[in-house]
Amino acid sequence: AVVTPKGNSGLLPADVKLTMTFNEAVVAGTGKVTLYNAADDAVVEEFTFAPAMLTGKVLTIVPTVELMQQTTYYVKVDAGLVKDVWTNPFLGISDNTTWAFTTGDFTGPTVVVTPPVSPVATVFTVGLKFNEAVTGVLGGVTVTGGTLTDVAGLGDTYTLTISALQQTEVTIVLTDAIKDISPNTNKFAGLTLTYTTGDFTAPALVTWTPFEETTTENHPTLK
Repeated sequence: AVVTPKGNSGLLPADVKLTMTFNEAVVAGTGKVTLYNAADDAVVEEFTFAPAMLTGKVLTIVPTVELMQQTTYYVKVDAGLVKDVWTNPFLGISDNTTWAFTTGDFTGPTVVVTPPVSPVATVFTVGLKFNEAVTGVLGGVTVTGGTLTDVAGLGDTYTLTISALQQTEVTIVLTDAIKDISPNTNKFAGLTLTYTTGDFTAPALVTWTPFEETTTENHPTLK
């Protein structure tokens, strides 16, 4: 039998239908089809054969249990579930690899921001930790009030390096150019981060009182 879905199906969990296509017309036998979660071999759902599942050469099963995204499942089929008109039984599927599939990822990435230490230096870093690997970080960050000098990182962890003048407000905006590898648009587009750099210049004396004054050729001078 040809079975679907298989491999990295990319299917939305709600769209999963288990189908078996045989090389000839079959009729009902006895047994069940069992869907497992590959992570722990737990039974997700068992399906007892019903005539409504079979149309000619094709057996179709629609899971009633809600499946999860980015999850690998496998299916086992009892021998004798169906048989041909000569009563030859289907041999079944008893392993966990012949009929295995992985559902798709349809959830956009999220992010946790690590702000710069205070007082904010004129060259500072901002950490971005995503819940999954992403792309587009370099083009997905805009900076005003300063200059984005470096974007370092890979996968789900990145560091932005920004330079600015002292006592300057710097605004960083994350855009929808940052996506996961599916690619799903992120959930934080428009997130705005604002930091103000510190004052790192020592104070200078510009005037003082009292002071002594003398006169040279009728013009006052300071001692």
